[in-house]
Amino acid sequence: MLSAQRALWNLRSTLPDPTVLNLAFGFLLDGPFDRRSMERALRDLVDRHEPLRTAYAGPGQGPTAEVLPHSPFALEYEDLSGVRSGPYAAGLLEHFKQALHYRIESPPLVRARCLLLEPDRHLLLMVFDHLAVDGWALELVGREIEQLYSARLAGSSPPLRPLGVGQIEPVEREAGVWAQGPRARAESEQRRREYRGSARARYSLSDTRRRPLPSCGGVLSPFRGTS
Repeated sequence: MLSAQRALWNLRSTLPDPTVLNLAFGFLLDGPFDRRSMERALRDLVDRHEPLRTAYAGPGQGPTAEVLPHSPFALEYEDLSGVRSGPYAAGLLEHFKQALHYRIESPPLVRARCLLLEPDRHLLLMVFDHLAVDGWALELVGREIEQLYSARLAGSSPPLRPLGVGQIEPVEREAGVWAQGPRARAESEQRRREYRGSARARYSLSDTRRRPLPSCGGVLSPFRGTS
């Protein structure tokens, strides 16, 4: 395990609800939808990335990681097209909450649920264990799902092969590209604006009290896919 994963594992063991560390996002899909092709595309994603097929265990001699050769995956599906107005909004919010609080205790370290909102409009909700995926990787995952789904719709083989030993460098380079990209720079500049000249920036550790538990309130981050 990487040192960052060990630290995350230790942090998770101290939380009453470890699902607050989950990472989740959603795709709004307009147009005809092929459920079988999407499920196959998500299986291709799990087959491609070893972290999604990794089993973690502990404590014993400390947390350990074992990559499984295969991890079954199923796409959940639910029809919400008959629910309208207030109940519809409440039901959608409940699905988001449920997705965020999936307990992912065994591979694959991703869960997915597709909601039919109305004819030719679906919402694909995905949640990942933070041990397998970090923030920058969500955009990479989104692009790969688009490519894999398009290939399955066309009846062709997956365009992205599983990453083997020595093939992780392209993914690391992708992370470096993202860190230098416009979104990363915009987020960094936004943080500077928030803290520049604020009283918060002048706090010392003795000025504040730490909450007994993290609030895990989260933040809404827009995601726009390409067609």
